[in-house]
Amino acid sequence: MTPVGGDEFAECVRRHLSHRATRYVVLASTLALLLIPNTILSSLTALLLIVPLAVSGILVRDKSFAFWSIYVVSMMVYTRIRGVADSIGPGPFVEYPIWLDRALGLGTVPTIYLQRWYTPGSPHWWDYAGLATYLTHYFAVPATALILWRLRPSILPKFLLAVSIGLTAGALIHLLVPTAPPWIAGQLGELPIVFRPLIDLLGGLAPGAYEFGSRIGGNDVAAMPSMHVAAAAYVALAANSGPRWIAILGSGYALLMTATLVYFGEHYVIDAVAGLALAWTTWFGVGRLLPGIHSMS
Repeated sequence: MTPVGGDEFAECVRRHLSHRATRYVVLASTLALLLIPNTILSSLTALLLIVPLAVSGILVRDKSFAFWSIYVVSMMVYTRIRGVADSIGPGPFVEYPIWLDRALGLGTVPTIYLQRWYTPGSPHWWDYAGLATYLTHYFAVPATALILWRLRPSILPKFLLAVSIGLTAGALIHLLVPTAPPWIAGQLGELPIVFRPLIDLLGGLAPGAYEFGSRIGGNDVAAMPSMHVAAAAYVALAANSGPRWIAILGSGYALLMTATLVYFGEHYVIDAVAGLALAWTTWFGVGRLLPGIHSMS
């Protein structure tokens, strides 16, 4: 049997999903799954997933429909696996990220060091800036995909496929290596007390928001890798296809997201490094394995 190359595989996927009946089945299934309780990440995220899928599949019959479909399905699979990983996987693991972060911090866990600037009950402007940065995670990737679809369509297939592979890989790691974040390690006595500015700020601005998020795919022991950092890294990698100032903004966004997550006690530095590695590997891996993917846009 002759092996199927990257170009042939991509063409096969695109051709299969180009049929009208297949498109309607994918759209109907996606809408049904998104509307099942406990699967919608948020109204905004769901909207950003459904609209481009419908537009590319029905209105403009865009060839990118195949990649929008893969992305949406991977997002739903990721949410499902992440939501149950803490109950069916091993662990949770608490100690290994502390050892690694102490090594990276030359004896001090970076989260403990950064939280010297946090005052419980008296948030500063940088706390609110961190909260705003954190919340962009829930729409940054689909919003970037929409921008690429309009301004850099040749990059869109690579972006969506890399993100999809990253989501799937991240979900499997959450399942196999459920890892506790710094704030849980603090509760268990493995670290000094670790504050959660995220919960303090959300509790003051939108009571119940965190609990709502936990019911729709949340998992307190899914720190490794940091998918927040991975998502920000995908945005930064895509931004490199634009003007220099856009690339700088993208890189700044990824760095700010990383600093926020470590400061908030939601992730260790090693979680962020793993998230960056995941994004980088899938981004450049897709480019090398499917070199003809740009012609699909």
